Amino acid sequence: MTSSKTPASLLAKTEEPGTLLSGQDETKELCTIHGVQVRIKPSEKEKVEKLLGALEAIPTGRTALKTLQEDKTTLSFDSALDTKGAYYPDKNEIVLNDALLNMDSMKFVLVHEARHRKQSSLGKDKCRQQRLDAASDLMIGRAIEADADVEALIACKEWEALGDKGPLEELAKGRKAMVEAYNKTHSLSDAFKAWYADELTVGKYERLYGILPYMSKMKRLDKNPYKWRFPLVSAEPKDIAPFCGADRVEGFEEFLNSDQARQVHAQTKTVFELYNLLREAKGLKPDTSIQGIPTRDLTNNPEAKTQADALIAQAFKDFNLNSDNGTEGFRSHIADAFNAVKKINNACFKGSRDNEAEKELETAKKNFFAHITGKKEQKHTNTPANTPLFQSFLAIKGKNSRHN
Repeated sequence: MTSSKTPASLLAKTEEPGTLLSGQDETKELCTIHGVQVRIKPSEKEKVEKLLGALEAIPTGRTALKTLQEDKTTLSFDSALDTKGAYYPDKNEIVLNDALLNMDSMKFVLVHEARHRKQSSLGKDKCRQQRLDAASDLMIGRAIEADADVEALIACKEWEALGDKGPLEELAKGRKAMVEAYNKTHSLSDAFKAWYADELTVGKYERLYGILPYMSKMKRLDKNPYKWRFPLVSAEPKDIAPFCGADRVEGFEEFLNSDQARQVHAQTKTVFELYNLLREAKGLKPDTSIQGIPTRDLTNNPEAKTQADALIAQAFKDFNLNSDNGTEGFRSHIADAFNAVKKINNACFKGSRDNEAEKELETAKKNFFAHITGKKEQKHTNTPANTPLFQSFLAIKGKNSRHN
């Protein structure tokens, strides 16, 4: 993943002591290996030489190295990172979590993150700096990740041709649908589209590009709505084609406009709708793209249902609704909404509808809006309507990097 701002929780701790070695602390140092600037501990040098040497051995790897060399991107490691790898545009740095990666997976993760760096130079950052609507945010987030994974797949096939099957085997563990699609047709276009059919992958990035950013937006919008009085911008597939590998995807624009590429879980849609209600309460124009985002059908789809349940469970943690204060004030309305979504999902999985749960969801949203506007007395209201509501209650950290 990539971003314009680096969350403190994910930053590589480059100035702090590393792990103990022979009774002494190791300090990270800047040096150059294979033409790439790296910030590493002395004991990591051999590992980095092996890693970059592996990239040097294949065409796609050399392309990745050239990107890092020309753009003066720094490579470092951080075992405290909460993902396998991340690219931070504001620092122009790629950070790999060597605690979660073996050498085989480290190879293609670096190619993936280098592709994110390349996307930045092709216009991704400029595009995402606009005040994009929710549908555009999702479209771009998914497309850049699918493109970076296709780049990783190409590299893995090149290593396989050299007799090194390890990277492809590791990639297939997390991107099974994409790898199987390519092995069946040898089409990069099919591999790209298959990325969107992988429930686990799509669910993971839906949270990173949908739920978490819009929770953060709610917090910032609530605190200072005057900074948000700007028109939202809708990006089209043709606008992002230059930095999303459109040249290797047949019918790129048509596919990105399809329900398969645009759909979200009901939980994500609900977070978007709560965000829109907050916009309205603050006197801002609504994000009209939200209404047109399709909701994922869970009917007889156990993998999708598993991800739907996971998103709801995680949302309770992200919104800090599992705390002792989880039923107080406007928190109760958000909890009611999420619980209603869970009931709706359960019915949808069985091919039916829960009309009562749908009514509960609408009631929860109405109560949420009434509370934040102060138009209706609430049973458990402890927070004045004119006080920033989200500042003390969103238990989240900014997710502004681009993660693998």
